[in-house]
Amino acid sequence: PSQQLCIIGDYLSNIEIPMVEHSFGEYLETLRLLGKIAEKYNISRFIIGHGDYISTQKEFKKRWEADIRYVSMFVSGLIEDSVCKRIISEKGFEEENHKIHQKNMDFYSIK
Repeated sequence: PSQQLCIIGDYLSNIEIPMVEHSFGEYLETLRLLGKIAEKYNISRFIIGHGDYISTQKEFKKRWEADIRYVSMFVSGLIEDSVCKRIISEKGFEEENHKIHQKNMDFYSIK
């Protein structure tokens, strides 16, 4: 915290949508907790597992809001194709992200 730096693993990628393999609800809670930590400690730099690191709070908020929006649809049960397509398009690597989205949909169907 003293260096305003946080290593967050495979969250908030600028090239991948969230990959949920355990629980959409817990993934959402993790994102919310990450937002609280970023705010409490005024974190502005984040090292992530896939994609570019985050170097500003503005970039953090942009990625955080997109991932919250995506995962929240699954938690609420109101999955909007147009919103998913827009989020996938914004991340780039559309073919790979469509595959991730389909895996999320399959996982969601099992639950």
